[in-house]
Amino acid sequence: MEFWWASFIVALLFVASNVLIFTVFKGKRELCRRTVFFCCIFILAYKVIYYTYMQIIGMGWTKFPVEYSALTYFLFTIVVLTRCEKLMPFAIFSAIVAGIAYNFSFIFSVNSFLPPDEPIFEYVFAWLNHSLLYFCGMLLLLYVYPLNKKLWWEIPVGVAVFAGYAAIMQNTVLKGLEMDTTIIYSIATGSLISYVNPALEGKWYFYIWYYPLLIGLLSGVALLMFKINTAKKYIPQPQEEGEICEKTAEGERAEERPIAEEEETSPTAAETDLEDKKEEETASEQPTEE
Repeated sequence: MEFWWASFIVALLFVASNVLIFTVFKGKRELCRRTVFFCCIFILAYKVIYYTYMQIIGMGWTKFPVEYSALTYFLFTIVVLTRCEKLMPFAIFSAIVAGIAYNFSFIFSVNSFLPPDEPIFEYVFAWLNHSLLYFCGMLLLLYVYPLNKKLWWEIPVGVAVFAGYAAIMQNTVLKGLEMDTTIIYSIATGSLISYVNPALEGKWYFYIWYYPLLIGLLSGVALLMFKINTAKKYIPQPQEEGEICEKTAEGERAEERPIAEEEETSPTAAETDLEDKKEEETASEQPTEE
C-alpha cells in the first residue's frame, strides 16, 4: 500500500476523536450542545459556498449533492440548527454512518483516494467534514438528545428515500457524464461487489444473501444506536422524567400527610389551658388528708 502513511494518520485521528468524545466531552451536555452547534454552522456554510462556487464556474451536475454523505451534510446541520427533534434519529444515524464509512474506507482502501485527481484541499475538507459528522453525531447520541423509539421507522424510510433519489439522479441527469457511479447507488444495486469479486456481479444467487445482509447490517446499527442512547442515564429520558415527577409528588404528599394529621389531632393552646384549670379545680375540691 503506497500511501500507508496517510491511512495511518487518518486512523490515529479517528482514534483521537473517539478519545475526546469519551473523555473530554463525557457527560458535559451544554459543552456538547455548543460544540455541535458551531460545527454545524461551519459544515453548512462551507457546503453552501462550495456548491454555489462549483455552479458558478460551470461544473454543473458533476458537482451536485447526490451521495449519501452529501445529502447528510444538509439534513444533519439543518435538523440540528432548527432543533427538529422529530427528524433527529435519522439525522444522527446518517451522520454516524457517513463518518464511519468514509474513515474506514480511507483507512483500508487509501489507494482509491490517493493520489488525488483533484486539489488536495478537497480531500482534506472531505475527510474533515465526514469526521465532524461522526463527531457531532456521537456527541448528540451519547450526551444530548433522548431519542424517541417510536420514530425508528424514519431510519429505513430515510435510507430508502436517499437511495431512491440517488438512483433517479444516476439514471437521468448524471447518465452519460464522465464520472464514477455514486457510492450509494453502487451499494443499493450491489454493483459495489464488483470491486471485491467481479464474478458475483449480476448473479441471481448473489442478491439472495446480499440484500438481507445489507438490511440486517443497517438495522443492527440503528438498534445499537437506540440501545446506547437509552443506556446513558445522564440523558434525561422523557419517560424517566415523568416517573421522577410522579414519585416526587407522591413523596411530597406523603410528607405533608403526617403533618396535617398531627395538626388535626394535636390540642390547641386554649384547649390545653382549659384542661389545666379543670385539673386545678378538681384538685382543690378533693379533701386533704390530716
